[in-house]
Amino acid sequence: MTAAKKLAEPEIHVLPNKRILVVEDEPLVLDTYKGILENESTGVIPITRSSRSKKTTQIDRNNFEVIYCSNADQALHAIKESVTLKKPIAMGFFDVLLEGSRLDGIELVKEIFHLDSNIKAVFVTAYQDRSVDSINELLGEEYSNRWDYLNKPFSQGEILQKARNLTSVWNLEREKENQDWIIQDAQSRLMESDRFSTVAAVSRSVCHEFGNLLVHISGNAELHRNGTETEKSEAFDVILKACDTAKTILDKLKHLSQSPDFEDQKTVFDINTPLNVAIRLLEHQFQTQNIKICHIKKDTAPVFGNPNSLLQVYVNLFINSLHAMGNSGQVDISVDKRGDQVELILHDYGPGIPKEHLERITEPLFTTKGNDGTGLGLSICKEIIEIEHGGTFQIHNHSSKGAEVKIKLPVTKEEVENE
Repeated sequence: MTAAKKLAEPEIHVLPNKRILVVEDEPLVLDTYKGILENESTGVIPITRSSRSKKTTQIDRNNFEVIYCSNADQALHAIKESVTLKKPIAMGFFDVLLEGSRLDGIELVKEIFHLDSNIKAVFVTAYQDRSVDSINELLGEEYSNRWDYLNKPFSQGEILQKARNLTSVWNLEREKENQDWIIQDAQSRLMESDRFSTVAAVSRSVCHEFGNLLVHISGNAELHRNGTETEKSEAFDVILKACDTAKTILDKLKHLSQSPDFEDQKTVFDINTPLNVAIRLLEHQFQTQNIKICHIKKDTAPVFGNPNSLLQVYVNLFINSLHAMGNSGQVDISVDKRGDQVELILHDYGPGIPKEHLERITEPLFTTKGNDGTGLGLSICKEIIEIEHGGTFQIHNHSSKGAEVKIKLPVTKEEVENE
């Protein structure tokens, strides 16, 4: 999942689901299925433990809900209805030959797999004209984990065991989907919380810049309110320029704070563009804390990706450096294009990362800031670089002082070809 991406909620099913489809063209065999799968009125089967003992033990039958069909068209109708009503069928037993049907059992199951992406199938046949390998070839390798095979004549135990196993697998898969969604949704909410924390930090800098702009606007308006036409014209130029600057700042802040649902569009851009925006957004905090930004190397390199996501990465990294260095320090920035990759290095002159924390520093929810940190900033950065942009993200202590982050991103194919 990309950082804080909103997840589609999974379809909720009533579990456990024990709906079974039986497709068999021979009436006697169909009656055999009914005898095995349907519950007795008492719901139990008597079992004698010993031939010399009169004591019997009762075990509960499985509470299967079974739909019986004698041809392919009936089966397809049952599947389509189950999908429409959102009452899915967990598994089915399918006769391979299905005499008199327009589809044989394998062709039928292939169509059913397209209609229902979760149903499991058991092929049942008294003939050896279809081997396991031939069925796998006809269905395709992508369906190999969704079907099983059983020969006639089958026993009661074989049918019950297949039914129990495959309905259980179906239910476990749906439960896992629900749990995965819950975990990913929680992670997404945490990441969104971290995003807003980042925006809040940037906003403090932006507020200061707006204060300065308002001074320019109000000062020039007041100073030249009664001035000459030339003075008024000059004042208007200053005011308009300040307004344009304010709009630019607001646009940058909007890109940083907007919901990830609107950030899916990727484009080609210079890697320095979001880097420069991040520096501008935090300019006031750099000045307030007496932090110097030093560009060691600044190659231009077009990359394909999401500039807003990379802006979030750079802002997160700069904020970490600001927290680490306190009231004075320096951040060295190097952008070095090397063949089909561009390497960006951010090196601050803070205390660095304790050795015992280095291996875990990018783990989600791991933080060295106590209650002041979410433990998501660096994990989000790593995910954006490596998952969303196909690059690499590394963080370690510099050989002299402070922490160093190395980011490598692939440059665009056209740029490599033009070299």
